[in-house]
Amino acid sequence: MDLNDVKKLLAEINDAKKDLEGLREKIRDAKCEKANIEQEIENLKESVKWINKYDMPRSYVESFVRDATKNFAPGDKVWVLMLKNQNKECPDCKGDEIVDAVINGSNVRIKCPTCNGFGRIIESNYVIEEKTVKEVDLTLCFESDRVNYWSTNCITLAGCDSKVPVDNIFADREEAISRMREIGEAKKE
Repeated sequence: MDLNDVKKLLAEINDAKKDLEGLREKIRDAKCEKANIEQEIENLKESVKWINKYDMPRSYVESFVRDATKNFAPGDKVWVLMLKNQNKECPDCKGDEIVDAVINGSNVRIKCPTCNGFGRIIESNYVIEEKTVKEVDLTLCFESDRVNYWSTNCITLAGCDSKVPVDNIFADREEAISRMREIGEAKKE
């Protein structure tokens, strides 16, 4: 073996050392990437466990909401039968809070029985307004073999302070008018 062969062999050894170091670096990077992927898989497994434990599938939720609300959901435009109160002057005492009465043959002034001495009465009338469903609030009851919901006033409408009974919400104005007429007829009876 001559000097050129030795130099050539040393160059090959140095190249092999560089290649080995490059491979070691790639192995370190691959191990780090593997650890990151394994951690991500564990995080996803925990997410799936949480979802299976606490999240109801969207289709179930939508089914409950639609069933409980006569097929209304947040964002829907609806017609609402709303009771509006108006503070008016009492028709009997004309706001004086006192009326004249005859008791045992004597003229006396007494507290107005119509307004209870306040001089004003509250008059309530139904009106029909177009609104947007803002949110639906259901209480679910989980039993061993089924899920039920309890619902009376579960719909909040945009621009309203309180929940509105489902029975007072309609898909179109004509339905609302028809219901208002039914209520009016029931009051007459």
